[in-house]
Amino acid sequence: MGEMNGSKPGSREKIERILDGTCFAEHSHFSDRVFSDEPIVTTGRRMANYLPDRYKTMKAISRWQPGADGMPGRWLAESELFYQQGMFMADYEDDCPYRGLLKAPFPTYSAMSDRQLRGYFTWRARVRQGIIEETTTAFAFVYIYELLCGIGVANAREGFEVLRSFWQAYRVYAPELDRYAQIWLQDYVVYHDLDQELLQDTKAVQFDQALETLGLAIETWSARWSGVGTREKRKTSAMPLPIRETEETGLFDALMALSTHDVREGKAYAEKPAFVRHLCCAALIRQAAHAHKDNPSALVTRWFGEPVSLPYTMFAAAVFYDPMTHADCTYRLDAAHSYHCRHGIWTCERIHGSRQKNAKLGSLMRAVGLAAAQALHLDAPDGEPAKTPQYQLRFIEQEINIWNEWEEAHQLHTIKIDLSQLAQIRTAAAQTCNALLIEEERTGEGELIRAIDMPGEQAAEASGHAATMSDGRAAEAAEHVETIPGEQPAEELERAEAEADEPLTNRADNEPPSDNTDAAPRAQVHGAETPSDKGELDAVRRYLQSFMQDDPGARADLVASAGITEEMLVDQVNEALYDLVGDTVLEYGAHGPELIEDYRIDVEGYLHHD
Repeated sequence: MGEMNGSKPGSREKIERILDGTCFAEHSHFSDRVFSDEPIVTTGRRMANYLPDRYKTMKAISRWQPGADGMPGRWLAESELFYQQGMFMADYEDDCPYRGLLKAPFPTYSAMSDRQLRGYFTWRARVRQGIIEETTTAFAFVYIYELLCGIGVANAREGFEVLRSFWQAYRVYAPELDRYAQIWLQDYVVYHDLDQELLQDTKAVQFDQALETLGLAIETWSARWSGVGTREKRKTSAMPLPIRETEETGLFDALMALSTHDVREGKAYAEKPAFVRHLCCAALIRQAAHAHKDNPSALVTRWFGEPVSLPYTMFAAAVFYDPMTHADCTYRLDAAHSYHCRHGIWTCERIHGSRQKNAKLGSLMRAVGLAAAQALHLDAPDGEPAKTPQYQLRFIEQEINIWNEWEEAHQLHTIKIDLSQLAQIRTAAAQTCNALLIEEERTGEGELIRAIDMPGEQAAEASGHAATMSDGRAAEAAEHVETIPGEQPAEELERAEAEADEPLTNRADNEPPSDNTDAAPRAQVHGAETPSDKGELDAVRRYLQSFMQDDPGARADLVASAGITEEMLVDQVNEALYDLVGDTVLEYGAHGPELIEDYRIDVEGYLHHD
């Protein structure tokens, strides 16, 4: 840092003034003079052959390290030499830009000339200030190597953040960084035991999660599908209907992440996404069951490989050195991906196979997309259709038919009510009612028809008045009818028939006509209606009393004497007390009818009511 302030105070301003030429332009002696090429005046730090002492000390760090206390020496590996030189220059900054190129397979300080060294530390100083400029790609790799080794950062978490932000910013200038940076970021998290959440948006983790979702779905739904009979499979979908959106969405996203064909880009998905999503998931389950009847989950292994534990090199293809041997550990990145370190030697356990999207899965998804578009009567996509096995076309067609049948059976029917026709409906109803009235009941016709045009309570009052008048005149007429069997006049018989045909809405309490005019009205207990028949009422009471007394023998005698089944007697009891408690009081248990204890007090009140 001290090298930056080596020039005397004011010397830079003097040099800049000389270079600017303003002092020459002020004198007439030089105004007409033509100058030839001469050396440009510059600072010592900007001279091409000038190398500050800090660099000389760094370059003095020898690859040969003599042994201490008479021990033999050793040669440093390139990574260890890079680490020692980098730690020595960790806080150094320069001010001498370099515009050239540096070509080296694994660029380090040793691969740079003096001019390139000064250019690198000048560029790195601006990067640390947040000014990331394009330079030779080798400088970017050297800076990443420094971060991997922990040079210039306070801790591992800071190193990860700086490394990720630099990669995301510089990948615009060097897209080839993507090939290495994502792997190194993952290794960085594992090596320093950082939180797995830092890698949730990386392709490797997303790929593993998609494989895990795919395997679990096949294992779960194939077990259900294998239990369906051969004949029933033609009428039963491999995925449950109605659709389970959570399960289908997770499986569908995994399919799109692993498939070379994305049905979301097709017209069928834009038209009816739930339909296409269901077809893709169901087609996968059928494919797994067809390809591996005994073990459908083997389809994932067949397409993407199987879990294997192999030796692993941390930060492969990078210049990396750690002076300390890593402690033994196990790091589980996800359910299908874990790392193990034993005595500094790393192994990785994961699915070793194709880490790319699968073409066979893509062919199946493309077939589903084409079939869905055809089922929805949409134009087929351009290009030659892929060759699809007949068995796949067959079960895709079956799934489409099952969906259509289920959707038709559960289709919602829309009912539209035209409120403008209500007045006409009321008028037609009044005319129909008038046609059913006898002559004596037609007196209230005017009130009834006028009520049609009255709003709200006025219409109800007018209709009630009309009905009251009609009922009153009907009752008055009935008093003058002699009830001598076999001698009733024809007019009276016609009148009686008309009364029998009278609509139920014109009779009080909506009760059917009864020949027993002396029958007592139904008794009411706290708003509950009891059966009108005296014998039936007594049977209900005695049957309930047997429950209160816990007397099964009495219940059996009552059922035998009632002349009906016990089920019918229980229904009569529940019907009689429904208005009282708003629920059934007797229900069938393991030993026949039982009284619901919550309603025991209500039953006691009913039995003791006079």
